Amino acid sequence: MKNEKKVAVTKRTVGIIAISVMIVLGLTACAGLSGMFTLSTEPDPIEVGSRGPGGGIVFYDKGNDEGGWQFLEAATTGLGNHLWASRNYYGTNIPTQSGIGTGKANTAAILAADYNSSAINVAVNYRGGGFDDWFMPSIDELAEIYKYAIYFFSLAGSRVWSSTQAPPTNAGAGGAMSFAFEPNGAPSASSKQSSLTVLPIRAFKVDQ
Repeated sequence: MKNEKKVAVTKRTVGIIAISVMIVLGLTACAGLSGMFTLSTEPDPIEVGSRGPGGGIVFYDKGNDEGGWQFLEAATTGLGNHLWASRNYYGTNIPTQSGIGTGKANTAAILAADYNSSAINVAVNYRGGGFDDWFMPSIDELAEIYKYAIYFFSLAGSRVWSSTQAPPTNAGAGGAMSFAFEPNGAPSASSKQSSLTVLPIRAFKVDQ
C-alpha cells in the first residue's frame, strides 16, 4: 500500500510539472506575439499629402524650420466666394509678394490697408484644428496646392483667390491674382470686385 501511495504522488507531481511547463510556454508565446503586435505611440510623420495639425492637407515641406515654420497645410475645402477688396479699396495699391512663404505677410498687409476685405477676413477667421493663424495664400503657394489637386477635389472648377496683388499691367489698379483649379489650371489676374473662392492655409513646424 505504501508503494502505491508513492507512485500516485509521483504521477500527480509529474502532472503539475507538465501543466506548469505548458503555462510557461504559453506565456512566453503570448509575450512574443505581444511584441510583434505592439502599437506604436509615435505620431504619424508629417509629409506632403498627410493631414496637418489644423486638419488640412500638407502641401509643402520647406526642409527646415527657419523662420518658425517648415510645413504649409491648406483647408480641404473652400470657404465660399468673396470679394478681394471692400468697396472703397478696389483701386488701392497694396504691396504684396508672390513667393512661397509670403502669404502670411501679404494677408497682414491687406488687412492693414483694407480691414473690411471679405476674402481676407474669411481666411483669417477660419479656425481649423482650433488654430487662429490661418491666412490667404500667395499665388505661388496656390500653384503649389494645385500640384496636389487630387487632395482638393472640392475645388475642381473653382477660381481661388491669392493674397498677391496683380501687376498693374495685368488687370489695372484693382487687380489681384487668382488660380483656376481646372485642367491645365494657371494663375491669372482678376478684378478685386470679383467674387471668388477663398482657401485658407497655415504655416507650422513639427512641434506645433
